Amino acid sequence: MRPMVAAAAPVSCEYCPVGQHAVYAPALAATPDAITTRRHVQTVLAARRTIFSEGEIPKRVYTLFSGWAYRYRTLSDGGRQILSFFVPGDFLTLQSMKPGPLPYTVKALTEVALCGFERETFFAFLLRSDELRESLCRDVLAQYDEAERTLVDIGRRPALARVARFLLSMEERLRARGLVQDGGFELPIPQGLIADALGLTTVHVNRTLASIRDSGAIEFGRNRMRIRDFDELRDLAECR
Repeated sequence: MRPMVAAAAPVSCEYCPVGQHAVYAPALAATPDAITTRRHVQTVLAARRTIFSEGEIPKRVYTLFSGWAYRYRTLSDGGRQILSFFVPGDFLTLQSMKPGPLPYTVKALTEVALCGFERETFFAFLLRSDELRESLCRDVLAQYDEAERTLVDIGRRPALARVARFLLSMEERLRARGLVQDGGFELPIPQGLIADALGLTTVHVNRTLASIRDSGAIEFGRNRMRIRDFDELRDLAECR
């Protein structure tokens, strides 16, 4: 399996290819130096490295420049519930706006490149203008909507619809970031993590993906997915 290697962020935020998708995009478009001067660190972490631990009070917050990450809660029996996956341009820790420890762990799925900001001054910066506050609200609402969709999927939909909806959601997010070509995109998420996100077993995810592939809706291999028939996949996802 070919590992994904993270590209390093540019020295100046003015030339950042993912900045237009970041929570601070309005400020970046108007005065890119305002972001560059507030960025405290650029760092690259290896796959499977923990970025934040559950119970930690972060001093920094991060935008994901390249690579993939995910956040999860650990259960008392040692199980794990994946809450969301992060792709380039995503802000990793919106919940750190409120004081107190983080209620989840954030881990690098692949090698990642991160742009870090001092937490308190960064949020003060985001709250100083109407445009930035609106951008922050959009990110919060997007996470809320995603959480509601996942709750309905896990609570009421069969495995086939859950997995199909997951693939459509990832394609939509990546397309918005310019990371999809002809329906094809990198998807470095192991089936075990998809299972932990959708309340399924790894075996069930494997069989479901095979069933969706046999329908002609998708093809996949070596960390890459391509949607061949969107109408068929939407039917499987119960989107109609």
